[in-house]
Amino acid sequence: MDKQLIADRFSRACFTYERQALAQQTIAHNMLQIMLDHHLPMGTAMAEFGCGTGFFSRLICEHFRPSSLLLNDLSSAMEGCVASLLNDHVSFRAFDAETGDFPQVQILCSCSALQWFVHPERFFERVRHCLLPDGWLAFSTFGPDNLQEIKALTGKGLTYPDMNDLQAMLEPFYDLCYIGEECITQTFSTPMQVLRHIKETGVNATAPHRFTPASLTHFCADYQERFHDDEGNVRLTYHPIYILAKIK
Repeated sequence: MDKQLIADRFSRACFTYERQALAQQTIAHNMLQIMLDHHLPMGTAMAEFGCGTGFFSRLICEHFRPSSLLLNDLSSAMEGCVASLLNDHVSFRAFDAETGDFPQVQILCSCSALQWFVHPERFFERVRHCLLPDGWLAFSTFGPDNLQEIKALTGKGLTYPDMNDLQAMLEPFYDLCYIGEECITQTFSTPMQVLRHIKETGVNATAPHRFTPASLTHFCADYQERFHDDEGNVRLTYHPIYILAKIK
């Protein structure tokens, strides 16, 4: 996993991300609702890893009103995107959350970021030490069916743990209070719009497939043939997994 490439791709996508990332915005709202439904504490110390352009961060600030909030992202360019949130209680630090240190918090949360970690099981073990007593780890990530259309045609994509894998990683250190999954289908008029969406959200950050003119034509024809609906639109699948875990 090339973390510098990931940071570069998301930095370049920071001005187009929120316009394109409709599925990710739905996921952020769903993650927030799960946290609210399970009555996670408000007005307490929080940190968010992989904050990106701050869509989930703004929801957290509005609904949880944390006493302190550290926003973190691999890309330093995201500080500009969350600048309007920063004050005496909300700060930003750019570092690799998989290996970096967090302050002591009651809630460590994230939306659509953990899939970029090489060893999530080590992260789960390590960050329990930053959680205060009765602390929470609340996050969404993606499951094996994520972007399945792209992987089917290019053979490229991340390897995603499923819910059972994640549960096994977490259970030695946390009590699982919620785990659930869904598939969200985003539709586009053409396969070229799918590729534009992927570029402008940065989700091609690992090893983007490089097309020749001939292979691009072939890809678009295959995509249209295999993944179209009755109206001729084409789909792209997101497979979020939502988890709430309380430190043991």
